[in-house]
Amino acid sequence: MKNAFSILEIIISIIILSIIFISLSKLFFYFHNNENKLNIFQKLYTLQDELYLNPNQKDIILHTQDLKDLKFKEYYIENDLFKFKRLDMQDQNYTLYFLP
Repeated sequence: MKNAFSILEIIISIIILSIIFISLSKLFFYFHNNENKLNIFQKLYTLQDELYLNPNQKDIILHTQDLKDLKFKEYYIENDLFKFKRLDMQDQNYTLYFLP
């Protein structure tokens, strides 16, 4: 009778330990996924800050029929996930129409 009771105790303890380890592994994967999402947001904010500090530049001229040629300056920066662009008006006569 003593052996049967010890086998029953072993089976119950294995079941309890497996439940504990399964819940811990799910918790670990949940934290790991959240960390990956936070890293993506960190890359996004870093790239956004870099857009204002040292972006790449490109001049754009828009030929219109009613107005004279509109000159824009496009600032852009990109990494493997995101691409940010910012458009600024070069001619200050139209700033009323292109408010920041």
